[in-house]
Amino acid sequence: MRLDDEQRDAADFLAVVLAVIVLACLAVCSSCNCQGPSMRTPNGYPIRQCSQPTYSVADGVPADLVERAFRFWDDFRPLSPTLAGDPLSATVHVVLVSAETSSTVLVYDTSGCITRAEVRIARRHLADPERLERIMIHEAGHVLGLDHVAGTGLPMSAWQ
Repeated sequence: MRLDDEQRDAADFLAVVLAVIVLACLAVCSSCNCQGPSMRTPNGYPIRQCSQPTYSVADGVPADLVERAFRFWDDFRPLSPTLAGDPLSATVHVVLVSAETSSTVLVYDTSGCITRAEVRIARRHLADPERLERIMIHEAGHVLGLDHVAGTGLPMSAWQ
């Protein structure tokens, strides 16, 4: 099959567009400092920690417990969050909420990097320090990009 001039021009144009898209994707991906195991976000993006996460702790949340929760994952993730000198500059905020359950909200950029997180600790969990520590370890796992796992009694089990 022979291509006429118009078809060749269209094919050349598509090749250029494809090359631009590939180069743009490589530029976005190379801007991320991809570390840690190959995991995916719920919407299929690979999880990447693009910078050293820093965290702030709201009044009423035991700061030493938050520190221990992040240190729990040190062996599994090369970038462990550190306490922010200025809470406004933190990329992870640990806050108290008047809710039944604790949770974590993650924000991803278009390349799949976790850019911000808010760990929401239910006030009622403050009454049980052992449970609070298990919950904080679990939520810290989410901050680092970990999903729930099947089974019970594991740090990333769905029900703590």
